[in-house]
Amino acid sequence: MEQTSPQATGLFGWIARKPKQAFWVTLVVALVVGIGIGAAGGGSDQASADKAKSDASAVRTQLASARADLNDAQAKNLALTRDVNTAKQRAATAETAVKRLSAKAEVPDLTGTDVDTARADDTVHQLGWKIRTVRRVSASADAGTVIAQSPKEGAPLKAGRSVTLVVALKPPPKPKQWVTIKTLTGASSTKTEEFHVPSGAKARLNYSMPEDGNNAIILYRAPKEYIDLVLNEIGPQHGTTRLYEPGTFYLDVTGSYTIEVQVFKRPS
Repeated sequence: MEQTSPQATGLFGWIARKPKQAFWVTLVVALVVGIGIGAAGGGSDQASADKAKSDASAVRTQLASARADLNDAQAKNLALTRDVNTAKQRAATAETAVKRLSAKAEVPDLTGTDVDTARADDTVHQLGWKIRTVRRVSASADAGTVIAQSPKEGAPLKAGRSVTLVVALKPPPKPKQWVTIKTLTGASSTKTEEFHVPSGAKARLNYSMPEDGNNAIILYRAPKEYIDLVLNEIGPQHGTTRLYEPGTFYLDVTGSYTIEVQVFKRPS
């Protein structure tokens, strides 16, 4: 009797029985496994790329922060430099001020000038002296002229102090009064010198006749026009009489006399 070998069981038995189907199944399984492995590899590459992008972003952020810190440091350094320069300038200014305040010089002669010229004097300007003025009426100096000063010429004076100048002030006009423009004197019967009465002026004769005899004054316009009998009295006479017309006149006087021809005006 012919004997047969026992049939294999399980997977290997199935492969042995159906080798073609096993080949195709194996091929399909290999493809699926390959695709899975490829997908797994692709996912890993994406994760690496995402991590690289994240790292690059972090680097850019750190770089921007570093730049901001550098700009801030530069700004602080510039501000500090400005503060140092300002402090140096203030120190130099203070030193100059101290030197100027401690300086002194002799006061120059400022009389005979005007106030503006005194203020522009080199020593006054350099020492920073303050010019103060006092006005005083003066008939001997032109208005605005410095006629006195304190301190006097040659006195030492520190910087920043004051110099007082006395400045001439024009006197106010004198009030009008009777001013004698001609004095006539004589004795006995006399024709006086001629005198002139200005047009528009108030004029008068102021006479003094001390003798006890007949005293007379007759007014004539030159050359010999009779105008008026001013006085004709016995005994001493003193008084005034107005002259109302302008022109050139003379007097015919009897008796001893002193006669002043006067006009009402401001004295010179």
